[in-house]
Amino acid sequence: MAMFVGCNLQSQAVLESIRVNPVVELPEVTDFLLEHIDFDIECLHRILGKSRDDVILLIHHLLATIMEKHTMSVIGESIPIEQCELTKKDARIKWEREFANRYLPPVLKALNGTLKKCNKEILKDKRLGSDPLLQLLYEVDTQVEMLDVTHLQDIPAVWGYRACVSVEHLTQMLNSTQQKCPVLSVFLEEESILRALRHIPSILRLQKLLMNKYNRKLDKAEGTTLQIDTIKKHIEKDRRSEEFGTLLDDYAEAWECVCQSLESYSCSVNGFFVSVNKEHLRRQIDSKTPVSFLLPTLRTDGGLCAYMLLRFLLERQNSFLEKYCQKSNKMYVLLDVYHWKYA
Repeated sequence: MAMFVGCNLQSQAVLESIRVNPVVELPEVTDFLLEHIDFDIECLHRILGKSRDDVILLIHHLLATIMEKHTMSVIGESIPIEQCELTKKDARIKWEREFANRYLPPVLKALNGTLKKCNKEILKDKRLGSDPLLQLLYEVDTQVEMLDVTHLQDIPAVWGYRACVSVEHLTQMLNSTQQKCPVLSVFLEEESILRALRHIPSILRLQKLLMNKYNRKLDKAEGTTLQIDTIKKHIEKDRRSEEFGTLLDDYAEAWECVCQSLESYSCSVNGFFVSVNKEHLRRQIDSKTPVSFLLPTLRTDGGLCAYMLLRFLLERQNSFLEKYCQKSNKMYVLLDVYHWKYA
């Protein structure tokens, strides 16, 4: 934002500080920076769960707070010259970190209260007057008449901005409250993995379906050459194509959820530590994927992916249940815990 304002005075200096490829021409600097500002506002809109108007109001409040705190004691601080000039990457990172630690926590901890206070301050502006429309816009009006819920479209409050109900919004609300919710916190910490845990039954059913279909007689060569699109044709003859498609979609979704986590995952099998080849982890499950990626084996081909996927999910399920018991004071031994055994 400072660079955008600076374009009116020193466009060439601002241009020289921009490092992009392809190179931005001088007439494009203003639009380039304006697009970045708009992108940043959109990011804040999604992260904070507030409307773009509220985000701009928070930015204005933050800038006003900075000006208020820019007293002689702050000006007199001893700060290294390289950090002030921001000419080096390390200095810029340090400046950004110190700036964030000093000014952002007070605003973010009292986000809703800050917005209400700012909206009330706007309404006190005598230049605006006591406009009923502004009271509705800033949600400080007092509703005196009974609301007719059968005509919601005529109630102004219905059209006010509200954050979408999502896991991200729930996490943000939990982090901003003083209330302790230990079980919910554990759930949100494991949320990305829990998305995949629900597919464990589908994964087991898919593997059982394929084993029964091919009578457990697929050798290594067939497993690496027989592709999913061919399997679909075989399954279609058994009139189970819809079931197979649903199970395959669940398997693919589980794979997408955890394939990145599998990069750093290894386990001990028969006294040896095994891990998945990183090249396999970059593959997507599609019609050209070999069937070996769906059937668990301990070979270093795609079958190890299926084995490690299932083992990883079951271990994380047991870990989640253990954390849940610790937070809720329940007996871990009373829960259904899966004990992995490879046959």
